[in-house]
Amino acid sequence: MTNPESKCPYHREKSAGEGEVRRPMTVRDWWPDSLDLRILHQDPVAARPFHVPHPSCATVATATAAIHGSGYSSSPAYASYAVNFSRLDLDELRSEIHVALTTSHPAWPADYGHYGPLIIRLAWHSAGTYRAFDGRGGGNSGNIRLPPLNSWPDNGNLDKACRYILWPIKRKFGQSISWADLIILAGNVAIESMMGKWGEVTPLWFGGGRVDAFAAEEDIYWGNEPEWLKDDRHDKSKKLDGTGLEEPLGAVQMGLIYVNPVSTISLSCPLLTAFWLISLTIISNLFRKDQEVIQISLHQLKKSVRHLGGWG
Repeated sequence: MTNPESKCPYHREKSAGEGEVRRPMTVRDWWPDSLDLRILHQDPVAARPFHVPHPSCATVATATAAIHGSGYSSSPAYASYAVNFSRLDLDELRSEIHVALTTSHPAWPADYGHYGPLIIRLAWHSAGTYRAFDGRGGGNSGNIRLPPLNSWPDNGNLDKACRYILWPIKRKFGQSISWADLIILAGNVAIESMMGKWGEVTPLWFGGGRVDAFAAEEDIYWGNEPEWLKDDRHDKSKKLDGTGLEEPLGAVQMGLIYVNPVSTISLSCPLLTAFWLISLTIISNLFRKDQEVIQISLHQLKKSVRHLGGWG
């Protein structure tokens, strides 16, 4: 019979205080400055559903037969996502999304019978992590489904949008539409469905082709703060004027997709918000066009003034 007090013969363990979990020392613990090669193996093929093409693969040899309950096939002829998407009936998909947006789910009831605002927020936050500084982030891989983005405070409850609203559609259309494309397209349909009577509004332009990731990215630096909403990324001596943000970061706090409308020091001041928004560091890291700067400035200013009991 095994002695419950017997210890593992592997004794190279990190010292730990009372209540802490002890674990063996790793190679990285011994040589923390060694070159990290995990980036070369991120999102491995073995971690993906075997009928889903990897971004680096033109075809998939082990594709499945037709998806259960769907007329959309994942046979070898459909192995490439480009081929899958080209055979998709986009009008049918748009109609399915519209029905989902206007059908309240008991597990997460729709506000006023329409999920449009929630889905727009999902699409916006999926694309909103993109930063022009290094081209990282954004909605091109559906990474809002994965850590750490799926746990960011800024993305609270967006998992419900995927789980209750979009999942039945994804299940029906299978690999003909990636999560990344479905999220962005659903945002378009949400706008269309709130512009007027369905079927009478000219559809917004949509370009597909985003291939899903199935493991958290190793090549994106989101910051070094150990807690959500911390802002150690700033030069503290320049904190009030919004400069001194660590490059290549564009978000002002850990767990936000861009800027905090009441600043990172919790002062509900529109003027201070303006300082943050005109920061050359933030603007150059996040945006590429003056139009984008104006749009986000108006959005953030409205939120900040409303917080003070002002507009709207």
